[in-house]
Amino acid sequence: PSEKNLGHMTIDEKYDFARQYKEAGNTFFKEGKYEFALKNYQETITYLRHGLRMGEVDSEGVPFAARANGLDPESKRIISSCHSNMAACALKLERYHEVIKHATSALDMDLKEGAKAKALFRRSKAYHYEGKLEAAYSDICDAKKIDPSDKAVVAQYSAVAKEYRELKRQEHEAAKTVWKGKL
Repeated sequence: PSEKNLGHMTIDEKYDFARQYKEAGNTFFKEGKYEFALKNYQETITYLRHGLRMGEVDSEGVPFAARANGLDPESKRIISSCHSNMAACALKLERYHEVIKHATSALDMDLKEGAKAKALFRRSKAYHYEGKLEAAYSDICDAKKIDPSDKAVVAQYSAVAKEYRELKRQEHEAAKTVWKGKL
């Protein structure tokens, strides 16, 4: 998205470059081009992790990119958003293992409450599709605590909670059968 060589951009221009790439991913997502969106989000993450400080050196002449410093807060914010968006893409593509991976990566970073609820919701749906009912229930309960007015969260909670209660009822009945006459 830029005519300028990355090594000659200011740090603000580099952030703008990353945001533009992420926004292109958002456009692809809205158009239903999930594979292209995934690629743009991944490129944004790669750029922020490895290319942001390209061309810059510290006071000792060592390239910043060669140092193992943590990410700055702005990079973390953009990367966590990209991971959450990648989880949404993977959900649309029915790649549930990828949804779980990307949502977990987003949740491992500092997300705002609304973004955290979305990531939990997406991961809950993936767990549910994979038959991991307890994990799905745990995530959707956490999402509902964060955003109890989100209609998609409430609908997912209703579906998963109903199945979860039935599972627990069946487990209780099975336990009663196993222990019948042994106590």
